[in-house]
Amino acid sequence: GEEPGTLVTRATPTDPDALRHFRWHWARGEPIVVREIEVAGAGADWTLETLERALRDGDDAAGDDATGGDTAGGGATRTCTDRMVPVVDACKEWGAGVRSGAVAEAMTVGDFFKGFADARTFGPEATYRMDGWPSEADLRVRAPRHRARAIAGLPFQEYTNPVDGPMNLRTHVSADAGGGAMADANGDGAVGAGGSVRTRIAYGRREEVGGAGDAVSQRLRTSSVDTAEVLCLALSSSSARDEREDAREGRDCSYPDGVGRTGDESPGAVWHVFRREHEGHIARYLSENLPVLAHPPDGDRRNHHHRRRRADDSADDRALAARLPLHDGRCFLSSNEIDELGRESGGAVKPWVIRQARREAVMVPAGCARQTRNVESCVALAFDFASPESAVAALRVGEAMRELRVEHAERTRGGVHARTTVLHAAHAAVTRLEAGDEAGSR
Repeated sequence: GEEPGTLVTRATPTDPDALRHFRWHWARGEPIVVREIEVAGAGADWTLETLERALRDGDDAAGDDATGGDTAGGGATRTCTDRMVPVVDACKEWGAGVRSGAVAEAMTVGDFFKGFADARTFGPEATYRMDGWPSEADLRVRAPRHRARAIAGLPFQEYTNPVDGPMNLRTHVSADAGGGAMADANGDGAVGAGGSVRTRIAYGRREEVGGAGDAVSQRLRTSSVDTAEVLCLALSSSSARDEREDAREGRDCSYPDGVGRTGDESPGAVWHVFRREHEGHIARYLSENLPVLAHPPDGDRRNHHHRRRRADDSADDRALAARLPLHDGRCFLSSNEIDELGRESGGAVKPWVIRQARREAVMVPAGCARQTRNVESCVALAFDFASPESAVAALRVGEAMRELRVEHAERTRGGVHARTTVLHAAHAAVTRLEAGDEAGSR
């Protein structure tokens, strides 16, 4: 039979059987893949040209193109100057270290998307990703229709809807506590942590190098929130060969145990998702092998940037990173290292491997370590939510996160703390029960 956790279903919001199957797997802490997500709509066309124009000029300009605006002379007139955005080259990050200031760069939106579509733009080794841009605030301003359409297309809205999903505990967090109990001024989605949306826009590389040059999109980390990540655009950046041949030839054969693909749609990203109960095995392996990993979190030891940065780092920070490597969020395991981890655990640790294609959502429960590598250039939107089934795991991870520095990137990215979410949800439940008792006694 099929291995537990490889549930692959289609986006059928009115099918009660689909929700029942989802809840069965979700209660066991298993990831879900949902296909045929509807992310496109009026004014929200996820083509490269429309998305680039939206991020540069706003949805209104993109909508002009989509509805037949004047594109004579190579494109419609720009409504604003192409802006500079922060980017990181994963290849340089490998040498200097994760979150090192030495790898910070900036380029225009137009230049970034040139390399997104054509690998020859910056050379075959360049694996750029946008660094924290666009933020949710930028997305609201520049691509509100894209954002709203993606939220409307999320699977299992009972859980994932950031405004009124009855099983999304974050909707019960009051607005003054940073939650999403109130709709925003535009009425197109939630505010604060209840509607936290992260955008991942990054180049891809089909083959795994096992070090510098791998298109690492998301490093190995665990989270105190549930996540649904929708792949909205996946594009082969190899312009030298026919894209359909690329799709047929580009199946990532170094991951033979992954969730299989069907049809002509080629995968855009490869996920590794680990079971919650394997966190101890993974953390121990990382702590013992940090300096010799194929993707060293502190950079290539031969690099002078690495030596200087290590001298500036505090011993406490380094010790904490070694003790909580899954929470520090700076590691990435190559396929060889994953195999070695499996052997050292006596075969116990074996991740789910998911090949995500365009218009697919990967749903990962809180407490499950996960990492992502792009095999094509990808645009993905990640939505956080909090389900009752994940409450215990979320609290455990949230407490561990409190050991990180207040300004640590992994601590600040989660928004509202898990304890706050659970307490507010419990308060809302008690309030409703009391209201029902009062109504029944009248």
